[in-house]
Amino acid sequence: MWLFLSLISLLVIGAHGFSLNARAFARRIPARDSLKMVVKLEETTHTLYYIPSIKHIDYTKTGNRPDTVEVVPAWQLSNDKNVKVKAMARGANMVALNISDTKYVWENVEGAVYYGRGTANFPYPRGLSLNGGVRFAAGTAEHGFYYDTDWEVSNSTQEKSKSIIFTIVDNEKNRNHAAYEVPKKMTKIAKPEEPLLEGLSWGEFSNETKKVFENGELVDRDVVMSKYPVTNMTYTLNITLVDGEDFVRLRMSVKNSASYGQNAEAWLPMTFPIDEESMILSHQKRRWRRDNWCFKDLPNMVTWDDHKLFDTCLDWPTGGIFYDFPEMDGRFHGVVTDSKAGQGVVYVIPDKKPSDLPHYTKMWSWGNKQNFVQGGGSALTQGRPASEYYEPWSSGFNFAFFNNVRFEPKTDHSWEIAILPITSGLESKNKAELLEYVDDQIAQRSGLQELEPVKKTPLP
Repeated sequence: MWLFLSLISLLVIGAHGFSLNARAFARRIPARDSLKMVVKLEETTHTLYYIPSIKHIDYTKTGNRPDTVEVVPAWQLSNDKNVKVKAMARGANMVALNISDTKYVWENVEGAVYYGRGTANFPYPRGLSLNGGVRFAAGTAEHGFYYDTDWEVSNSTQEKSKSIIFTIVDNEKNRNHAAYEVPKKMTKIAKPEEPLLEGLSWGEFSNETKKVFENGELVDRDVVMSKYPVTNMTYTLNITLVDGEDFVRLRMSVKNSASYGQNAEAWLPMTFPIDEESMILSHQKRRWRRDNWCFKDLPNMVTWDDHKLFDTCLDWPTGGIFYDFPEMDGRFHGVVTDSKAGQGVVYVIPDKKPSDLPHYTKMWSWGNKQNFVQGGGSALTQGRPASEYYEPWSSGFNFAFFNNVRFEPKTDHSWEIAILPITSGLESKNKAELLEYVDDQIAQRSGLQELEPVKKTPLP
């Protein structure tokens, strides 16, 4: 028998050849019994919709598409579990995650609009435009430097999976392009009422001031983006679909090739569709209310179970932000997307060992629409879209906005998550029952037990 197996092995090696290359040492995703690759990667397109101003957001209608559109290149992964994943280079954005015809990622088909113009709420004074999706926010707080910049795209094929890979280097050229060229480009494409402003932001994005003459007086002014100088670090988002899995894997990497540390932020904001009764799915015990502009009647440190109002996305009194403290509890965070159908979606992290680095979540909801005044409130909240979504943010390194961390020299910093659609079983209004059900769904999937922990890998 041993001789027979040896001969078979020699025949296989002879037929396929043998080489020691980089891919031979890559992390292998276990193969199924099937010998045929069923993950497909196809080139396609994605349509982005725009409206000229926040005055054109119609909260009485959803699903109406505006006339101003942009059709961009996109790439789609699909497999034998009826999973379809679509991504575009604009902002390194996974714009769709479907199982059959059900959508688990929010898309702003009613039209995105740049809001927060002329403020320091976002990295650029042009403001922020929300098309939806799941993006890699690179470099800074509030959606990163490259949310409306086209990233480099590539793909790879493993034994039983395929990946779409987006990469950008945070260098002077790309910063300048994002600050000065993108506004010109997007003014032509999105057709806002006023041309988009050029330049970089100040306020919390700055930690230095300088003396300048204004109206004959010497005054202090922020040095724009001084808290987040150019790093030359490489940001990579790897979106992987595996044969036989009903979820998608995402790996985020920040590579610092320099011989000195760099301070920055790295986040993965996710937008999930919701309805009026959608409950947040999380085991988190405590959260930090960092920002004093929201929920001023709450303490800065919130014991979550003491405030049941915040379990349902649209029951929040207003829009606002919370952060996990001191780190993420449990293995998942997500939301019920369709309370009647019992459907939902969660992002899943590895089962953390005591020696593993922590994982963090920021959460954002627009809150009760009855308390929302169109065009009013702060510049952070005036751009509320017509259709509803919930937005958790994942990070393996940053625990809050404007608290940048040191990315070590000669090190690749990475974290991996999976986004798991749940197609049924979330009809209950009992939070404990919902969480138990999600825990069980995660335990049933062997692939979710193989996710990589937060890592710091030395570079050669």
